Amino acid sequence: MNKSLFVVVLVGTAITATSATLGRSANPLTIQFDFAKADLKLDQGAEARFADVAQEMKSYPFAKLEIDGHTDSIGPDQINEKLSQERAEVVRRHFIEAYDVAPARIAIKSHGKRLPVASMETRQGRRQNRVAVVRVYRLEPNATGPDGHNL
Repeated sequence: MNKSLFVVVLVGTAITATSATLGRSANPLTIQFDFAKADLKLDQGAEARFADVAQEMKSYPFAKLEIDGHTDSIGPDQINEKLSQERAEVVRRHFIEAYDVAPARIAIKSHGKRLPVASMETRQGRRQNRVAVVRVYRLEPNATGPDGHNL
């Protein structure tokens, strides 16, 4: 489903937005990690979701991936920031190595404990925050930036 919102442009390792037409996949891929770990452990269901995202990237040649790494609130901020970066990076590498997604089409962000996806007050909530979240941004083939050039 495409909505008239904004176009996502890959700049370095960050995605920024300008006005134009974009669609975003409705259900982000969420990859769970063990406490204080950035090891990618995929069962068949998780690998199938990776394959679905990779297929979506093939179907939309102008699409970009954004991978957000998160942690729980346990431990020092500096360690959590590094861990969230490692989680996003391991997911990025998997898309590149297993599914041949071009590195230039993937942006990563590390949030540490700053943007929790669940409450940090409970054990279950902290577990839900040990994740990387993958979103696909589907760009229109003729999308243009504010300068009028194709993106």
